[in-house]
Amino acid sequence: ITLQHSTFGLITLLADNWTILGSLTRAGTNGPALRGQTITRTLSVNGNVLFGGGIACQLLTIKMTGTGSLSGSTSGCTIEIDTPTGAISHNATLSLNGVIFRWVQGTFNSTATLDLTVNPTLDNVASISFFNLTFSSNVGGLGCNILSNVNIANDITAPSAAGYTINGLFTVFVKRNIAFSATATLDGTATIVMDGPTSASISANAIRSNLTINKSGGATVTLNSFTYGGISGRTFQRTGGNINPGTSTITVPAGSITINNMIFWNLTVVGANTITQNTANVIQNSLTLGSGGNVTFAGTAGWTCANLFCTTTNRIITLQDSVTYRTTTGVQLVGTDAQRITMVSSNASVRAIWTLDYGATQNIIYVNGTRIDSSLGQTIWTFGGLISTTPVGAETLNWRTGTRPGTIAYTFVS
Repeated sequence: ITLQHSTFGLITLLADNWTILGSLTRAGTNGPALRGQTITRTLSVNGNVLFGGGIACQLLTIKMTGTGSLSGSTSGCTIEIDTPTGAISHNATLSLNGVIFRWVQGTFNSTATLDLTVNPTLDNVASISFFNLTFSSNVGGLGCNILSNVNIANDITAPSAAGYTINGLFTVFVKRNIAFSATATLDGTATIVMDGPTSASISANAIRSNLTINKSGGATVTLNSFTYGGISGRTFQRTGGNINPGTSTITVPAGSITINNMIFWNLTVVGANTITQNTANVIQNSLTLGSGGNVTFAGTAGWTCANLFCTTTNRIITLQDSVTYRTTTGVQLVGTDAQRITMVSSNASVRAIWTLDYGATQNIIYVNGTRIDSSLGQTIWTFGGLISTTPVGAETLNWRTGTRPGTIAYTFVS
């Protein structure tokens, strides 16, 4: 069937494939539906597809084959962009509810928001770009599946309070901001890459996806406070660009994650953690090892922090052998006689290197030093702590028991 234009209302069953030479639009507010009869049908549209307030579909592929606009709200169908010589304009919000959106060929110009309302699928869209990607639903556990890389020219947003997922072993490239509400979480198996030459920022309650900062041209990513991790195997890293940590705190919950080449203001680690570092990280203010289980720093690189805090008793802090860790301003490690804190090398016969700069303050009480080399900085004084003297060649270096001696000044009067 070939039609010039078509406006649908109520329920329309397609017994075969249709072609619309003009536009497909929605009529009224009574929730029209388009359905293929018994098998999936194709509705080819040469002009606009304007879903308006919503069209529900079943067993239907809507194929845009010419030049037109695409907007509105739809559910349950497949939308294909298949324009050999035309161009499709996405210049008003398009909401997808359980929809498969697929690019085949042609030009797709997006200057509006793609709203991932309820678990749509983005398929073969790596050759086009969306302007904004947003999650508007306030229902947790929703998101989208991606079957190819996805390009976002502007922001990825979630103004509502819920957890949203982007699943698929592909990458979402975001040129601007991750702008989630203070109660929204970004999750899923896809990797999020913040790229391009424009400065941007990250805001969220929590991010549990792989996250890479790869800015170019001197662009800067500004961090706001959020939780990162909570799912083992995730990676948070910078491969390009600058970071402005502001006065933010990034909190790492229990799990095993990788953090590479990042700059933080505050980094707080809670729960039992293994943090792998293969490129050194910088914490400009405080590295706090908070409540919870033991923490292990693995990998081939260390960290530099201004201040190191741990007042969680009976906690083991494992540093990778032969790797250097540095504290520049002050350290406070406070255990109890019954439940001491232990700083230990990962290797039973090779030291890890922890340097406390000259001039830094220290308050170290009931802390054991095991195979730690602190000889590049000031002497470590541990009140009530134990210092390992074995094995030979891997003894703890430049640690002393007791209280750090004070400095006494004498005035000479002639």
